[in-house]
Amino acid sequence: MKIKKLLPIPVALFIFSLLVLFNNYKTYGEFIQKDIDLKGGTLITIETYQPLELDKVESELAKTFGSVIVSGLKSLTGYGATIQVSSDVHAEDVIKVIENMGIKIRGYSVETVGPALGEAFWYQIVKVLVGGFVFMGIMVFLIYRSPVPSFAIVITSIANILTTVALVNIIGLKISFPGFAALLMVLSYTVDTNIVLTTKSLRSGKKGFEQTYKTAFSTAFKIIIAVVASMSVMLLVPTSRVIVDIAIILIIGLLNDLVYTWILNASILEIYIEGMKK
Repeated sequence: MKIKKLLPIPVALFIFSLLVLFNNYKTYGEFIQKDIDLKGGTLITIETYQPLELDKVESELAKTFGSVIVSGLKSLTGYGATIQVSSDVHAEDVIKVIENMGIKIRGYSVETVGPALGEAFWYQIVKVLVGGFVFMGIMVFLIYRSPVPSFAIVITSIANILTTVALVNIIGLKISFPGFAALLMVLSYTVDTNIVLTTKSLRSGKKGFEQTYKTAFSTAFKIIIAVVASMSVMLLVPTSRVIVDIAIILIIGLLNDLVYTWILNASILEIYIEGMKK
């Protein structure tokens, strides 16, 4: 069994992802295309007499205003929704479109999230992500006491996150707060699968590597298929865009894990274990 023969696949995917991110920077001035809540915008809170069909409202507003995030609200006084639009959109125009849909609005309020505040939120997210990678790298090194397996887990996790971001940007999805939460879920899963693969492979050695790999991969593959299937249901059932965005990011991230954990990390481990036996 020579997993390392497949090594060009994750390498090519990673290079492609970097090219996409650099193209984003060249085109939009930022490596990652951020949604309204991370770059600033207008938040409109409306109150209604009846529950809203959020997907229809969001779809209708998106036709006119582009990127829009609609979330439902329910209180003791009635129903409503929060609507996030870019800062150049006037709240009155948004209300007009909603009323043209036949929705009666009891009242509404408007808040503005400035670009500086949105940027501050983004920097905090970057700090959390970078800090998480640094802490993960330290802990992994303390566990394995070897730079090669530790490096493989860290680079695999970074590659998965960057590729996931690149691919969701390609399909037109921008990263928001909920999207960032989904990325953390992807990171957590990737680290888990890498640790399972690495621990079992190092224990089995060269002779048992093939069987260990097959057993671990079979388990991980079943988990990925189950999660992807359940997330795909979210894409078929009309629901909030926030839930759809999370589902898309999780699907892409878990499928990327098949490439990075089970080809990239497995190849590095295979080469490393073979070198240990010589």
